[in-house]
Amino acid sequence: LFVSYDVLMSEQQINIRISEFCDYSEINYHCKSHQFLRTFAVLCVKTGLGDVRYLREHYKHRLLDTSILYAANARQDVELYEEINEVATHLRHEIIEHWLEADTSLSGGHAAYIEAQRVEYQGMTKKKRKDYIIGAAKNTHLRGTGHSWCLAENMGCGGHGLYDAPRCGGCSKSLIDDSTIAIWKGIGRQQLELRNVDDIGPGGKQKVEDNILIVSGVLKDFGIDLLQLSPFPNEPELKNEKK
Repeated sequence: LFVSYDVLMSEQQINIRISEFCDYSEINYHCKSHQFLRTFAVLCVKTGLGDVRYLREHYKHRLLDTSILYAANARQDVELYEEINEVATHLRHEIIEHWLEADTSLSGGHAAYIEAQRVEYQGMTKKKRKDYIIGAAKNTHLRGTGHSWCLAENMGCGGHGLYDAPRCGGCSKSLIDDSTIAIWKGIGRQQLELRNVDDIGPGGKQKVEDNILIVSGVLKDFGIDLLQLSPFPNEPELKNEKK
């Protein structure tokens, strides 16, 4: 199905061949290559070769909830899913509790709201804190991007922030905690490197400068000066210029 000579097949070409194969084989199902991920997940769980926690590591998902979707099938193991849900809920509680700790540095558009909640949270008893976190976990749309947490209750940016990371830094529905500092340092170094590229046109250069401003703001919230970062290994020193 996927043999091609001298060129790398695109996802579109693969999906066309799958569709042609289904028609030829009289398979009344519109299959796409992305569904192979789900097929692997279902077989992995059903055969006992791995559980959803393994799938989370395999697919590099930030949350177990995402892995659960890939493993969903008509004959689900109820006990397994109850166990998964318990673990996922516990992780949500840990994440939100970390945000509410007085010494946790935050950035992103939703940081001010969380920091305001700390005042009330810090004055609560241990029992009330626990109840507060349980309630917050139930009522918060928590999605991990790998570089931030998306708290949008609707489609938000439609997932564009997954591939355009600086966009999350300036989003009103994002929250960035100290667990992603190293990632944002890397994003900042990439943007500084792009600043020195001459063939990306005026629009590309403006996009880079806009991104540098956003990333600088994120790192500043963590007490880090973007322009003082060392370059990537084996790279020449970046220009330490301020506009």
